[in-house]
Order: sequence, then C-alpha cells, then structure tokens
Amino acid sequence: MLGFKQSYHVSPIEQHQQALSANVQDDIMLEADFKSLIDKLMITDSGMEVIFAMSLIDCKVKRMTEHNAENYQELLGDAVSAITVLNDEIDYIVDIADEDLTVHEVMQPILAATTFLMGKPPTVRFCEDREDKELMTRVEELIDSFHNTIKKSEEHNRQLH
Repeated sequence: MLGFKQSYHVSPIEQHQQALSANVQDDIMLEADFKSLIDKLMITDSGMEVIFAMSLIDCKVKRMTEHNAENYQELLGDAVSAITVLNDEIDYIVDIADEDLTVHEVMQPILAATTFLMGKPPTVRFCEDREDKELMTRVEELIDSFHNTIKKSEEHNRQLH
C-alpha cells in the first residue's frame, strides 16, 4: 500500500487557518450589512462576492496559528468594521448627491467612471491588493477612489460650463 509523503499533508496550522477563513467568510456573507454593501457596490457575480468577503478577512489570517474564539472574533470584528465604514461612506455620498435618487442611481455612474479611471473595477482592485495592504488601508483607498471620481466629474462639468 502506498502512503502519501508527509509533506503532501496540510499542516495543523494550515488546517486551522483554512477553517478560520472559511468560518469567518461564511459569517460575513450572512451579515445584513454585507448584503447591503454588495448591493450598493453592484457586485452581481457570486464568485466575486465570495472573493470580496475573503478580502475583508484580510491577510491577517496567515499570521494566526490557532482556530480559537479570540482570533475568530478579531477577524470578524475587523471585517464588520470595514463593512460599516464602507456602507456609511456610500450612504453619505448618496445623501449629498440627490435625495430623489436611489443608491443604484447614484453609485452606478460613480462605479462605472471609477472603473474607467482605474482600468478595472474598484472592488477588483480592493481584492487584488489584499496581500500587500492592510484592510483599512484598502477601505480608505476604495472610498478615496469614489471621491476622486466625483471630484474629476465636478471638474469636468465646470470646464463644460
């Protein structure tokens, strides 16, 4: 009977990290605020939704060696804080835009213009940067990308008039 080399097996630390990631991801995706944020960002692809949830967990999970309650609560708390900040900022943008418009009517052109300016959707950029940047840094950059788009749009409109 052939056995697997020990090196083929995932280490207990990696098993804990995978379980921690999967559990936090599942819980994030059940959060009402997460569902609201996904809707506001108009993420319709379920795979992208999972990647976005994973990117909210951040690369911190790699530094956590045990699947325990403290690590779990820390990761979930960080992700929920990031979701709250993003939701609040989008609500703020919508509030100052025009009270008669829906979130989608306000955010759709902002997301489209930001995608054009960045060369890729801002949510994709948010997810791609997760290996290099901490979560709240990426949240701030995502918010900044919306504000920069709005600013460029306002400058463009001023030049037209």
